[in-house]
Amino acid sequence: MALRSVVDKEPMVRPTAGGGTPWAWIPTLYLAEGLPYVLVMTVSVIMYKGFGISNTQIALLTSWLYLPWVIKPLWSPVVEILGTRRRWIWVTQLVVGAGLAGVALSFVGVRTMFYRIATIAGQGLLVMLAGTLQTRTGDPRFAWSVAMGALAVLFLGFGLWHRFVLPRPAADRAGEVRRIPEFIRAFLGTFGDFFRKPRIAVLLLFLLLYRLGEAQLVKMTSPFLLDPRAQGGLGLTTTQVGFIYGTIGIVALTLGGVLGGWLISRHGLKAWLWTMMVAIHLPDAVFIYLAYAQPANLPLVQLCVAVEQFGYGFGFTAYLMYMIRIARGQHATAHYAICTGFMALGMMIPGMWSGWLQDHIGYRHFFICVILATLPSFIVALWLPLEAEFGRKTSA
Repeated sequence: MALRSVVDKEPMVRPTAGGGTPWAWIPTLYLAEGLPYVLVMTVSVIMYKGFGISNTQIALLTSWLYLPWVIKPLWSPVVEILGTRRRWIWVTQLVVGAGLAGVALSFVGVRTMFYRIATIAGQGLLVMLAGTLQTRTGDPRFAWSVAMGALAVLFLGFGLWHRFVLPRPAADRAGEVRRIPEFIRAFLGTFGDFFRKPRIAVLLLFLLLYRLGEAQLVKMTSPFLLDPRAQGGLGLTTTQVGFIYGTIGIVALTLGGVLGGWLISRHGLKAWLWTMMVAIHLPDAVFIYLAYAQPANLPLVQLCVAVEQFGYGFGFTAYLMYMIRIARGQHATAHYAICTGFMALGMMIPGMWSGWLQDHIGYRHFFICVILATLPSFIVALWLPLEAEFGRKTSA
């Protein structure tokens, strides 16, 4: 809803022949966009935890998985200069599907994988599927191989589906650059325009620091829930963690995001920025309570996670909207990609040391450090330029 307040000001782009109803491609397109990020941010942590890898190694290794998002600005101008966005979407989805298939095949042999897949029944979210299979087979590598294989098939399907159903808007056409010198000038010009934006230093600090605490928290929440109580964790199973984040967490996250978008569309981002910053950071404190109390009451744990996820969904809306503000103007697509690159960098670097920090000071002190790490974002926000009307939905 928050995005609509911005795009309502732009002329509507009507799909040409072959696009069909937007319901045929918008849900699957954004599902395909969100799954890789969730896979890197959360699912990979749970997978490696099931393999018995230490928290230090988990945080370091999975933080490197943010690298594609960090370097996205380097190739985002290419999307605008060469080819159409439509072709880039479905081709890269096929590539993602092939890559995930490679991950699946790297765990077990082809014949073994397909033989075992034929004997396994059950439905559910990716982590719940992996947890169920791990419980049934006792083999975490096989369980995650099947889960990744299922995701690979899904992405190959996405790529083929979007090859035919994505609309063909007149504005989506290949760039006119035909020579290498022209390409280089256009490529560098895209970055030059971005870094010449007013108060760019403040903008970049905001992108890097907004989730400084969350970047560390997200790496250690699943290990905390999975680790035995003797090690300071809650001793939950992979299936239980998958259920908490795959159902209750998603519902809370979605409700927070919808509410945030609706409020911004009514009052503008500036009216809600500080409230949303508090909402994304303060609920992290529920993990301090969980670490000290170590409750055995599963519904209570689910409630705490729901509170944190709701706050995250509500507060992250402000971050997304501000990236849209930064990216306004010429090269909006590439500039938004540059913003997401800095966003990923802000998640990647703090995530790398989070496991090492937790291993050295324990979960209780670690979650306190997470809360303290949220303070720099409030300081930067004091100098953040923001128009009062930005994000507010205007009447037609």
